[in-house]
Amino acid sequence: MAIGETGKGVDGSYEAVTTASRAAFDRAAAVMPGGSKGAYFYSPYPLFFERGDGCRLTDIDGRTFLDCANHHTAQVLGHNHPAVVEAINSQVSRGVVLGGPTGVETELAEELCDRVASLERVRFCNSGTEATLHAIRLARGITGRSRIAKFEGDITAATTRLRSAWRPRWKTRGILRLRLRWPGFGASLRERPARCWFCPTTMSMQSPG
Repeated sequence: MAIGETGKGVDGSYEAVTTASRAAFDRAAAVMPGGSKGAYFYSPYPLFFERGDGCRLTDIDGRTFLDCANHHTAQVLGHNHPAVVEAINSQVSRGVVLGGPTGVETELAEELCDRVASLERVRFCNSGTEATLHAIRLARGITGRSRIAKFEGDITAATTRLRSAWRPRWKTRGILRLRLRWPGFGASLRERPARCWFCPTTMSMQSPG
């Protein structure tokens, strides 16, 4: 909700005050399927932001919002924190994507291992999907087992197996399902439901879309 405004709650009011976001979304949809990343999509179109400072965001229509999401909690220090900006600028001046180890990743891994008692070593990956696939492959290789467990209502990775039941219906959410359907996929996937266990959970962290 914009600071200083009251919620009106209907699409007509939303569209009336977000004309720049509408235009930006239409432009994006012409060159990108869906117009925006799925996690950021809200019907009829998402807000487009131009700046973040501290705990506030400003959209391209000039409205200011209190940010209670913090990019899925990744922005724990808020937006544009001076210490973060200084660290980024310092590294950029030395170069990025150098094609080899720089030692910075070692420092971060050491810090994580020092802070989290259960961590012995850290493997950095390009995405959550890649990390999940590596973890599954490692677990299967060590244990010799093929089955995995996944929390219902959770988007673990952007793969067919692990995206199943990530947005369950509210009335059935949290119910452990032992038999799953895979509509729209061929015979090669018929055996896969038997290889994936779904555990109950109460909420999904993934936004609509």
